Amino acid sequence: MTNVSRGGLFISTPNPLPLGTKIRVQIRIEETSDGLDVQGEVAWHNLGPGLQTEEQGMGVQFVRLTEEEEKAVDNLYERSLHKAIVD
Repeated sequence: MTNVSRGGLFISTPNPLPLGTKIRVQIRIEETSDGLDVQGEVAWHNLGPGLQTEEQGMGVQFVRLTEEEEKAVDNLYERSLHKAIVD
């Protein structure tokens, strides 16, 4: 995973899953024992000639989040923003 937002995330891979594929996303935070397990759906691909390997991948949109999961995603997003600013 190279990017996370409140609506989804980007997974860097040279072999993305087909659009519309439903997946279970499991995110673990290295610095803590916190984790997040939510449903997602492959919403878009980043492929094509001339792209670097690290840019290839798939965008996954979070779907059917409970209120508790939405709060957990918001918390994860806020922590990732803070880490990006501090680093």
